[in-house]
Amino acid sequence: MFESSSRFIEKFLSEIDKYPDIIYFHDPNIHYLKKIRKALPFIQTKYVFFCAEDDFIVPSAIKKITEFLDEHNDYCSAQGHFLTFEVRRKNIEFTPRYIRNFDKHINAATAAERLIEFQNPYTSLLYSVIYSNVFKEMYTNCFDNQDRLLFTNLFTAETYFNYYALIQGKHATLPYFYAARERIAGSATTTTAPFTDIMTKGKYHDERESLLQILANKLSLQDGIPQSEAYEMILKLLKEPYTNKIISKSVS
Repeated sequence: MFESSSRFIEKFLSEIDKYPDIIYFHDPNIHYLKKIRKALPFIQTKYVFFCAEDDFIVPSAIKKITEFLDEHNDYCSAQGHFLTFEVRRKNIEFTPRYIRNFDKHINAATAAERLIEFQNPYTSLLYSVIYSNVFKEMYTNCFDNQDRLLFTNLFTAETYFNYYALIQGKHATLPYFYAARERIAGSATTTTAPFTDIMTKGKYHDERESLLQILANKLSLQDGIPQSEAYEMILKLLKEPYTNKIISKSVS
């Protein structure tokens, strides 16, 4: 945990009595997917979203997004526009993020078509507002029947979220300022193995297979296609994320 985060948490804990509706867990030595699972029984709202302690979410945008989801029940998730910020000496530098995805809808009729639509250009859904029941289901499925975590890589976990949410339903990026996220040198995403390694190197075989099997099972059930066909499609998309012409023909 970074010093800025530690200072924030210390200040927050000193004032915790001011926030009776907040349940705070601090488990620095366990994997973050296990932390999420620990929190699942406490989620009682219709929707849920991630917000890191050094990020800022705009409440008015959350309201607009939940209203959109209420009115469009074929959508599973939605988000708005992001800025990243970085402290440089005495100044703060802001940069728009995910510009290619401004106001983008991934709204094909079938889950298979949505996964293809998602790839070009890539869109991260990880910080979207999403239905709580889908969120709970996806993070419960990260564990096997012996309570073992099936994958641990951060990029694998993000890919899992993206695919699982899109298999379940449509996604929208709406025209609202949604969040500001801090860019931190040396963050976990700059030190973890890249997803290309997960998909190509033998030492990640078990992690890769776990991801493929969970997503293939979900896609098979959602679109009513054989599990083997769903598996092959997920595999092709993950290995060749920007060359979808061959795959498109198989689901058209």
